[in-house]
Amino acid sequence: GMQVRLAFSVAAHLEPELLIIDEVLAVGDIAFQKKCLGKMGDISLKNGRTVLFVSHNMQAVKSLCSRAILLDKGTVKEDGPADTVTNNYMASTAEDKYEILWDENNAPGDDDVKLFAIRLLPNSEKENRFSSKSPIVLEMEFTVNEIDQLMSVGFDLSNAEGAVIFRSYQTDMAAPSRPKLYKGRNIWRCTLPGNLFNVGTYFIAPRIGIDKRYWIVHEEPVIKFEISLDHGVSEFWDTLVKGSRPGCIAPILNWEQATQKQQY
Repeated sequence: GMQVRLAFSVAAHLEPELLIIDEVLAVGDIAFQKKCLGKMGDISLKNGRTVLFVSHNMQAVKSLCSRAILLDKGTVKEDGPADTVTNNYMASTAEDKYEILWDENNAPGDDDVKLFAIRLLPNSEKENRFSSKSPIVLEMEFTVNEIDQLMSVGFDLSNAEGAVIFRSYQTDMAAPSRPKLYKGRNIWRCTLPGNLFNVGTYFIAPRIGIDKRYWIVHEEPVIKFEISLDHGVSEFWDTLVKGSRPGCIAPILNWEQATQKQQY
């Protein structure tokens, strides 16, 4: 991380005509990432020089770049406006399935932990479309050969623009409430509450790692699912919403009168 910081600082201040940045935002804290984005913006916009920015951070690509090139095994798969290319990339990384299965030979992980399945329930229709008013259960099936109490099992949930809406681990819970790790096969479930999501396309990317040390499973999004917006309870909901609302989520929050002002 410190080497990347130093390399970026040196390269940025040499005032090159072409600056190539490869995954520099993968290291460092938020302050460093903001400095990087700011500096790259200055180089390209204010000074008119070219920045070749290589990254899997779709939000950064969209905010920094006007043009994007999608590479697949060394071949140019798409070249065009950053918004279009990044959206197409997000859509291509996940399958239109409610369930993804791996076998022993291709399961993500290492010798100690392997992920064999990730699925969304309940799904009697075996489709990837869900109602916003109903809870969705995410199930992860994995094996453990060596138990480490620092192991975090979870996922990232992203929207169609590539923005991570939230990340969830079992270690977010208080210790007594966490599911227990067993040697062998483990099946864990996490409930995504109803009456929360806005209409749109969402992606699930599995995450398993040893807390603050290293990743074991850090996949691109593997599941893509659709939400239809139908949890409104007010007559204004259908009148004003027309199928969607601003924002990534659409919760119905409780409002109440705290103090009534005296009328004069």
